[in-house]
Amino acid sequence: MAAAMLIDSKLPHYLWEDAIIHAAYIRNRVPKRSQTITPHERIFKVRPTLRDVPVFGQSIVVRTPEPLQRKSVRFHGRGSIGAFVGFSEDAKAHKVYLPEAGRPLKITTDIIPLSTMLFEDIVLPDDTVAAPPEHGGWDESTLEHEDDDDQNPPHVAAPTRIDPARSEAVQEALRDTSWKAAQVEGYNGSSELTRTRRSERISARALDAAFLCLAEIIREPLNMAEARSSGQWSKGERAIKTEIQALEANCTFILVDPPPGAHILANTVQFRVKTGPNGEIVQYKARVCARGDFQVYLLDFIETHAPVADVVCVKIFLVLAAKMKM
Repeated sequence: MAAAMLIDSKLPHYLWEDAIIHAAYIRNRVPKRSQTITPHERIFKVRPTLRDVPVFGQSIVVRTPEPLQRKSVRFHGRGSIGAFVGFSEDAKAHKVYLPEAGRPLKITTDIIPLSTMLFEDIVLPDDTVAAPPEHGGWDESTLEHEDDDDQNPPHVAAPTRIDPARSEAVQEALRDTSWKAAQVEGYNGSSELTRTRRSERISARALDAAFLCLAEIIREPLNMAEARSSGQWSKGERAIKTEIQALEANCTFILVDPPPGAHILANTVQFRVKTGPNGEIVQYKARVCARGDFQVYLLDFIETHAPVADVVCVKIFLVLAAKMKM
């Protein structure tokens, strides 16, 4: 049953799981030939109905929420068309397959079912009928051709599959406002506005100095070994000494002897090169950081906490401080 639904709906093969789930949903609500009660009625004591259940693969319009429609997709319609692939197991909602969306499956309750399938075969009429002659009568060749048509049945056109991806291409074509140069010249009556040079390269006079970029690549050292091997090691070493002096002046740490059996963390130095508005190097900076990623759980720490305060908490704290005259 699931295979028949998936083949008839012409949906992608990776929706086989949804087809099996929906087939089980229908099986549980349809009685067998030898029984008059359904499995659903036997468990829940309520006779189910499939009157409002859409067909697997039926076209369904998923309506766009009003706030989102007014904000960003006002000119893209009020909804997206998709195919019904079942019901949600967590909520009373429909699962809809949207071929043009980033996430093909969407669970929603705001839908409008249509009376057609998403991928529907339409037989186009045969338009190979000959036109009548200009003099108003029928010649012998036309009559002979009609006799042949009576003996040979007309060829029915092959079913044409409607691909919903074409609708997006049509919309892109309608949004495209760019015309070819020949069309613009035809409307203007002259080629002065669309005349170009023989060369396809951009003219040098059209370039502006604002589009020039710095050709030199400034590479920052990743570790001490690269910093020592670079030609700017003297400036990097001076930046390290400046950083250590700043840490000592701010009493960030105190040098002590390690206790016996202590797990000592290593440190690393991060180098940064500061540039000016014209791309010139104005400062070499170094940051001495402890390797916190070397910490061992239950040896260096047990629980970690981040002091984070919301804006509401700060406002309440200020109100309490003002009321208590703290």
